Amino acid sequence: MGDLTSTRPASGAPIATAWGAEVHDALEGLQSGYVQVVVAAGVGQLVVTFPRPYASLPVVVATPAASSDAWIVSLNANSGTSYTGFTLRVSHKTGSTANSGTINIMWIAVGQPA
Repeated sequence: MGDLTSTRPASGAPIATAWGAEVHDALEGLQSGYVQVVVAAGVGQLVVTFPRPYASLPVVVATPAASSDAWIVSLNANSGTSYTGFTLRVSHKTGSTANSGTINIMWIAVGQPA
């Protein structure tokens, strides 16, 4: 999913069907969520399923819900992102295995809806 391919209408002009459909699809392609990852011995992992699948691989961004410089959130490179979900991995930035708890994560995905 990239930029809109149709020309945006001038202010006050009627909206072309093609442009309106592209905007609609772009908005339909936004999904977001809030999950909790249980961390044990400094590492946690969680499979997140999209509420609606995508037709192509979406772009996913995830971050801790509270400001924290102690945790690193990443998409798991081994299983990656699919049309139906993704795997989050949370680890302590120092690699310490002494830290445990529950980390709140916010995510957003953008792609072409199925």
